[in-house]
Amino acid sequence: MSAATVELGRRGLVAPADGWFDSTVSGDELIDRLVDLRREHLAARLADCTPEEREEFAHVLSRLANDLLHEPPVEVRK
Repeated sequence: MSAATVELGRRGLVAPADGWFDSTVSGDELIDRLVDLRREHLAARLADCTPEEREEFAHVLSRLANDLLHEPPVEVRK
């Protein structure tokens, strides 16, 4: 286990699930808060975009975020 995973578990943000880890209720709440803050930041940065550009950008970001949350990381060999 990596030190980061151990620390997340110690803080009650993740728990073992099906050979991997899943976020806990506290972890889900933290993720929701972080996502909201990031959306606010991105909205401010995209203020000059057209509504169509913002919608397309939001779709791509949602898909990427969903992929990241549902895929275990690939082990990097040095």
